[in-house]
Amino acid sequence: MHLESLTKQADVLTTMEIPSDFRMEGWVYVLSNPYMPQIFKIGMTTTSPESRARELSSATGVPAAFKLEAAFYSHSPLDAEKEIHEALDDWRVNESREFFELDLQEIINVCDINSKSPRQGCNHSFYCCC
Repeated sequence: MHLESLTKQADVLTTMEIPSDFRMEGWVYVLSNPYMPQIFKIGMTTTSPESRARELSSATGVPAAFKLEAAFYSHSPLDAEKEIHEALDDWRVNESREFFELDLQEIINVCDINSKSPRQGCNHSFYCCC
């Protein structure tokens, strides 16, 4: 079997309407787990932080449910998460994971520094809602 030479498709879709339920905004969340004391997962979601915690807790490799410790609304949660991860990089447990070993209040402080409410005249795109 061989492949025929490639041909250009004339009617390829070049633009598309954005679905009405498409979201760029979302949340940066901080989760804890009783079997990982003083280690917190900091991630992002475009659904609710509670839903994301339930989703992660349902994995077979997790001994107990995650607890939502804090959540920060963001118009750009991917960028917000990246800023927070960079600020906390010295406390990352594993280079390829979103877990950090640091006091919860310190994590929230870092999030506060990087997440002032736009209503307060700040240029940051997200704020603490907890």
